[in-house]
Amino acid sequence: MCARICHDLGGPMGTVDTCLELMAEGQTDAETMAAAAAAMEVMQARLRLLRAAWGPHPGPLTLTALHDLTAGLPNARKLTLETDRLPANGAFAPGFGRALAAVLLLAGQSLPGGGQIVLFGTHEDVLVRIAGPHAAWPEGLALALREDAALDPILDEPRQLALPMAVLVARAQGLRLSLLLPVGGGTEPAPLRLSAIA
Repeated sequence: MCARICHDLGGPMGTVDTCLELMAEGQTDAETMAAAAAAMEVMQARLRLLRAAWGPHPGPLTLTALHDLTAGLPNARKLTLETDRLPANGAFAPGFGRALAAVLLLAGQSLPGGGQIVLFGTHEDVLVRIAGPHAAWPEGLALALREDAALDPILDEPRQLALPMAVLVARAQGLRLSLLLPVGGGTEPAPLRLSAIA
């Protein structure tokens, strides 16, 4: 997890460092200031998302807060989150919201070419669908949902950490992640379901 956080923050932190060096040399132009500010916003958004997904003591999660967390995804500019088919009022319970934030990280990782993350259902049972160029859940997802041993090798890969963490966070909150049949039998990735363990 530490390696993943360092990787996620390394790029924008390098930008801030470069901008500070330029400012120290007297280059305080608007472009340098804007680049530093943009990099800081990226780091702050990334930390908010990682804290919501993997940190302790989660709080209730509203749809507005969920949309705000999307800004913390590594390729956020290429992604859209659709929640029109979720209840507009109320909030996800703390544990459910934390697991949903972890699934959001997994969905973002599964859209390397950008695209849409579509959520529908209720505050206790959410289906997650991804669509876009090269949209695909990680290859080991189905096996990881069935067998604990399948998580071990993935935990050693910081860039792939979103998959095992989504499974483990959901389980720790008393929830289940499961893959459903593909929509309409088409080629789109199967929806992922986050729900209470029956």
